[in-house]
Amino acid sequence: YFLRPAVASVIMTAFLLTYVKDINFLALVIAGGIIYFTSLYFIKGITVEEIRLFRDAIARRKRYA
Repeated sequence: YFLRPAVASVIMTAFLLTYVKDINFLALVIAGGIIYFTSLYFIKGITVEEIRLFRDAIARRKRYA
């Protein structure tokens, strides 16, 4: 349960440390999130079914808001 998220964190950290001086903070946060979840997807740390569940939860939340 910990290995795949740890690997995704290392990938994200390596990218962010490389570009930390060239990009503003908000862009780093957004890029970090995208890189983390993309890494998780590619190393099978998150499945297509989990992505669907997340989308469904967001869609339900928008209906009730």
